Amino acid sequence: MVNPCGNDKCNEINSGIDECIKLIVKALNDCGMETIASCCGHGNTNGNIVLRDGRELIIVPDRETARKIERQFPDIHGNAVPNWSPIETAPKDGSYIWLADKISHRVGWWNAACHDPEKDYQNLTSGGWFDSCEIHCDGTSKDLFFRPTHWQRLPALPK
Repeated sequence: MVNPCGNDKCNEINSGIDECIKLIVKALNDCGMETIASCCGHGNTNGNIVLRDGRELIIVPDRETARKIERQFPDIHGNAVPNWSPIETAPKDGSYIWLADKISHRVGWWNAACHDPEKDYQNLTSGGWFDSCEIHCDGTSKDLFFRPTHWQRLPALPK
């Protein structure tokens, strides 16, 4: 979309490029990668820049979003990329997530508020991973020795 020709037609084309991606579009055009359309997403969706040769660049707001998208596709060797992340990176805000160990997986959450170190099967000093069938705030337990090692976000609910 950015053409270094310097005439009024070029200025008219450039005026339609979203300000927040204008420099990216210009850089692509300046190095010979002609663009034909672009949109920053306006904070509502991912942005994109369409190249004349048919390729399309997706612009995401941050690294975390990029990794989520990246995990939807095979790696550079064609291997499926697992969605499981190490448990150390899991959110500890009480949100429900998939928890997994080497044997099973289940929905659970981190709960710092109802934690009793005397009944702690995970030997944690503050908080613990809970699922709906094992540990309850009243201290009752069906301790199956589930110690999650990995996690992933739950899929969106159907519409």
